[in-house]
Amino acid sequence: MLNKNFCIIEKSSSEKPLDKPHKDKVAQDYFQEITPNKYIKTILNDPNKVYLTNRDVEVLKESYDKAHDIRKFEIELYWKRTAYVWTLIASLITVTGLLLAAYYRLPSESEGRNALLGVVALIAVLGVLITVIASKIILGGEYWQKNWEYHVSLLEPLFSGRIYSTLVNLKEKRHSISKLNRALYFLFLGVWLLVAEGVYFVVFPNTDKNNSFILLVAFSFLVLITSYIIDLWTFRKPGKYQVSIASWEIEFKNNDAVASSSTVKKINTKMDFFNRVKAFITEVLRFILLLTLVLISLSVLYNMHME
Repeated sequence: MLNKNFCIIEKSSSEKPLDKPHKDKVAQDYFQEITPNKYIKTILNDPNKVYLTNRDVEVLKESYDKAHDIRKFEIELYWKRTAYVWTLIASLITVTGLLLAAYYRLPSESEGRNALLGVVALIAVLGVLITVIASKIILGGEYWQKNWEYHVSLLEPLFSGRIYSTLVNLKEKRHSISKLNRALYFLFLGVWLLVAEGVYFVVFPNTDKNNSFILLVAFSFLVLITSYIIDLWTFRKPGKYQVSIASWEIEFKNNDAVASSSTVKKINTKMDFFNRVKAFITEVLRFILLLTLVLISLSVLYNMHME
C-alpha cells in the first residue's frame, strides 16, 4: 500500500490581520493629533482614514526606514558638494595670487602687465559667479536634507519614540554648521568684490579713491542682480505633470457625455491660456525691473569713471 504524506501549512497565530485596527493605543492617539493625522493621511494617500490598521503601520515603518537612509545619503552628498566647491574656489584663489604676484614682478612699462590684470579681472568675475552658485547649491542640499529630517521627526513617534527630535545637552542654543558654511561663502564673495574693485582702480587710476565705498556698493548691487537671475533660472516648485499612457481602447459614448467632455476641455484650455499669459506678463515686469536696476548700476559706475 502506497503511503502518502501530506503537509498542511497553517497560518501562524502570531500573524496580524493586515486590515484590522492596530492595537497600539499610543500609535492610534498619535494618529489623532492634527499634524500627524494630516501627514499620515497624505503618506498613505487616504484622506478618509479614521484609524491606523496593521497594514498602515507596516507601510509607515518602511517609509520611516527609507527616510533615514535617504537622509544619510543627502548628508553625504551635502559634504561632497561642499568639498568640490571649496576645491574649485581654493584653486581660483591660488591662481589669482600667482597672477597678482607675477603682475607686480613685471616692470611697469611691460605690456604683459595689462594682460595679467585682465585675466585677474576675469577670474574675479568667475569667482563671484562660482561663489554665488555654490551658496545656492548649499541651500538646495540643505533643503532636501531637512525634507527627510522632517519625515523622520514625524514618523519616529510610531517606532522609536522621540530619539531624533530630542536634544540632550547643557546648552539649548548651538551653532548651525550649514549657516557657518554659507557665512564662509559670503566672506569669499566679499574677497572677490574687493579684488574686482582693486583691479578697477588700477585700470582707471584717475578714479577718486574716496568713492571706493560707492563702487563696492555698485558691484555688490550687480552681484545681487546676478543672484536674482540665477534664482529665476534655477528655482523649481512642486507641480502637477500630465502624462499619457497610450493603449488601444474601444468604448461607446453617448452624445451628452461627449459634449460635456468637450465643454470641460474648452474651459481647461482657456484657464491654461490665461495662466500662461499671466505668467508671461509677470516675467516681463520682472525683466523690466531687473534691466532698470542694471542701468542704474552701470550709470553709477560710468559717472564715477567720468569724474
